Amino acid sequence: KMSNRLVLTTTLILSGLIAVTTVLGSCKNGGVIVGQKLSPNCRCSPGFKGNDCSQKVTPCEASPCRNGGSCSENRDGTFTCNCTALHNGILCEHRIRPCDSGPCKNRGKCTDDGIKCFQCECPPGFKGPDCSKIVQPCEIEPCKNNGVCVNKKGGKFTCKCKEGFRGLLCDMRDGLYGSEILNQQQNYTVQLEKWLGGVKSWKLCYRATDNGWKGFIFHHRCDYKTPTVTIIRCRSYIFGAYSNIPFGGSAETVDMLYTLMLVMVPHLVVKHNKIENNANECTACTSGFNLVPRAFVYSFNNGVVIPNPGFADTIPNNVNDNCNQNLARRLHHPPNPSYAKKPSVRPCDSGPCKNGGNCTDDGIKCFQCKCPPGFKGPDCSKIVEPCEIKPCKNNGVCTKKKGGKFACKCKEGFGGTLCDKRDGLYRSEILNQKEKYIVKLEKWLGGATSWKLCYRATFHGWAGSTFHTRCDYKNPTVTIIRSRSYIFGAYSDVAFGGSAAYRNSFKSFIFSFVNKDNLPPFKSPVYRNTGYALYTKPTHGPTFGGGHDIHISNNANSNTDSYTNLGHTYQTPSGYTYSSTKARNLLAGAYKFTPNEVETFYLN
Repeated sequence: KMSNRLVLTTTLILSGLIAVTTVLGSCKNGGVIVGQKLSPNCRCSPGFKGNDCSQKVTPCEASPCRNGGSCSENRDGTFTCNCTALHNGILCEHRIRPCDSGPCKNRGKCTDDGIKCFQCECPPGFKGPDCSKIVQPCEIEPCKNNGVCVNKKGGKFTCKCKEGFRGLLCDMRDGLYGSEILNQQQNYTVQLEKWLGGVKSWKLCYRATDNGWKGFIFHHRCDYKTPTVTIIRCRSYIFGAYSNIPFGGSAETVDMLYTLMLVMVPHLVVKHNKIENNANECTACTSGFNLVPRAFVYSFNNGVVIPNPGFADTIPNNVNDNCNQNLARRLHHPPNPSYAKKPSVRPCDSGPCKNGGNCTDDGIKCFQCKCPPGFKGPDCSKIVEPCEIKPCKNNGVCTKKKGGKFACKCKEGFGGTLCDKRDGLYRSEILNQKEKYIVKLEKWLGGATSWKLCYRATFHGWAGSTFHTRCDYKNPTVTIIRSRSYIFGAYSDVAFGGSAAYRNSFKSFIFSFVNKDNLPPFKSPVYRNTGYALYTKPTHGPTFGGGHDIHISNNANSNTDSYTNLGHTYQTPSGYTYSSTKARNLLAGAYKFTPNEVETFYLN
C-alpha cells in the first residue's frame, strides 16, 4: 500500500538493472498522493501548487485582470486590478465609453464612437460642445415679420413689432391690417383709420367665413363690444359701417346701428347715422303700416313681396333706402303683420369650447368649458404641455421634448418611464425599501447602485434551470434570500454558468441582515479555500462555498434540501466555528430550510 510520503523512483541501466529509491517527503497542505507506485505525485488542495504542494498559489497567477489590466497582490491575500484608461471594474471588465462620464450638461443627449470622441445633442435653450452655454432667447430670432427682439432678465425676451403686426412674436396682423377684406391694402386701411380718428387697436370679433354665417353667432361674438367697425365685401364691392354704441339685447328688435333683425319682412339690414328714442320718422310715408317705434332708416329687398316673416340668419345684398325716397312705395306686404321675435341664443349655441370640450352656460351670456385631457384654457384651445401635469413620480424631473413628448430624469432609487418603479436594490421585495439594509449593502458593494434584477423566484419560478437561464454569465451578482423572518445572501464577482464546477474568487462575501442570534448586520468574506467561493450547477439554485456555506436547492420552495453551513469557505463571526450547530443555524434559523423568496441582481 502506498504511504502518505512521496517517493521518486529512478531506474538506471549500467552493467545491470539498478533501482535507486529516494524519499522526497509528504504532500503538504492537505495534498494527497495519486498515481502508480513507480510514478507517484501530489494532487494539491485549492490554493497550493508544487511537487509537494508546499507553494501557495498567489491571486495574480490566474491573470484575473482583463483587457490589459495589471494585477497587484494585497497583504490580505486578495488582489487589485490596475486598469487601462479605457476600462474599469473590479476585473477591468467594463469598457469606458466617452459618454459614461456624462459630459453633456443640462440633460443633453450624448452619443460617442466608443473610443474617445462624443457629441452632445442639446435640449432647447442650451448650446455648445457640452450644452453648458445658455442660448439667449433672441439668438433663435423668435420675432416674426421683422420684429425686433430684446433680451430680458431670467432668459425672457420681448418683441417690438413693426407697424401692422402684434402678438408676443409679432406673428399676428394688427388692427385693421388683419382684415382679409381690406387685404392689407394700404390706401384703404390708412383712409379708414383716418376716419376713425387715428385709432389702431382694433381686434377681430367676427369673420363670417371662419365663424359661420348664422346671425346668433355674430351676436354671441360681438354683442356689448363698442365701438365697432364692420367691413363687408360683395363681389368686388367693399363697404361697411362704424358705430360707437354696441350690438346686444333680447327684445323683438335690437336697438343698434347696422344689425340683422326682423321688422315685418326678413333679411333686413338697418343703417342710420343717428338714433332717437321712441321716434318713428317714417310715419308720414308709411300710412297704414304698423312699424316698430324705433328711429331707423331701413333697407329692404327692392320691390319683392316676402311673406312669412322670420329672423334674418344671413346678410343679404340689399338696396339702401330712406323715408325721403318714399319707403311706402317699396314696401309690398300686407298691413299689420305680426312681429317675429329674435330667437333665444344661449352662450353654448355657438360652440365656444374647442377640442371636444363640454360647454355649460347660465342661459344668458356666461359659459364654462370642461376641457378633455390634454387641453386647457377658458375655451380649451390651449394645449397642455406634457410636463404641466407632472407625470414624473417620486420627485422625478420632467423635460419637455419635441412633438408633445417628455422624458423623466429619476431620482436615485427609482426607474421606469415615469420614475414609478424602484431601481437597483430598491426593487428588492425582500429588503422592501428598508433604507438601513440597502445603504449598508451598497456600502459593502463599493458604492455601486446600478443593479438590475435577473431573477425573483416567486415570479420567475423555483426551478434551478430557470435561475441559470436568467442569470448565467452575468457578473458581478448579489443574491438575497429570505427564509421566514431571516434575511441573508451573498455577493460574487465571478459568474454562474456552465457545467457543474467551483469558481475561484477573492472578493466574494456572504452577508446577514436578520439572523437567529440577533447579531447586527455582518459581512463574511472569503478567508480560505478561495477556489470554492461559488458553485454552479445547472440544476441547483445559487450556491456559495465548498461546505456549502449557502445552498439553494432545485424547486426549493417545495422541499427542505436548501441548507447553510457557514465557515467552510467564508469566515464565521467571532465565537462561531465551522460545522457547529450554532454556525449552521445562524443564517436561516436552521441548518436545513425552505426559502420564501430568492432574488438575484447583476451590475448593469
